[in-house]
Amino acid sequence: RDDEAASGVTSIWVEAASGLNTMAYVPGANGRLSPADVRAAAGAIAAADLLICQLEVPYEATLEAMAVAREVRADGARSRGPLVLLNPAPVPPTPVPEALLAGADLLVANEEEAAHFTGEPVETEAAAMTAARRLSERIGGPAIVTLGARGAVLAEPGRDPRAYPAPAVRAVDTTGAGDAFVGCLATLLAEGRPLPEAVERDRKSTRLNSSH
Repeated sequence: RDDEAASGVTSIWVEAASGLNTMAYVPGANGRLSPADVRAAAGAIAAADLLICQLEVPYEATLEAMAVAREVRADGARSRGPLVLLNPAPVPPTPVPEALLAGADLLVANEEEAAHFTGEPVETEAAAMTAARRLSERIGGPAIVTLGARGAVLAEPGRDPRAYPAPAVRAVDTTGAGDAFVGCLATLLAEGRPLPEAVERDRKSTRLNSSH
């Protein structure tokens, strides 16, 4: 709770014909989340199987959460710490510290976000595969590029990128589709599913969340 700022708000405009959306984000209290606030929640992070990080709060707060996860891994009392999934949304107006990408075990980015971090447009499946491979190399771990109606692409170190087509449905409103994908993926991974299997199951279920 913050007595000096309102809750963060996102205004969303949806195109009736396609269901695609445009968003305007006002951080509000989210922009005031501090590393100290995160450190106060270290117990919750330490007890988690998976930590999802994004860019709606200050970079310093996200880096602190990643640091807590690393500390848990370094503690011999636990066999493993929380897996760190970074969803770099919304696309930042300022350069992102390289430590944010380095602190991620898994990166999930949409087309716009992938283009931001690679410097190249992601308009085709081939471009998405190239972007996913470059992002995977950059973080030293798996990277997923989501492509809306075209599904997703997964790149893992030492393996060729793989495309996961999405089922064909009539989209009414795509708001929250990316969040649903990340949430479903996180749940499946926390349950112990292998990453390729989790992506395969995820792309089938979350496409339905943005349809009617």
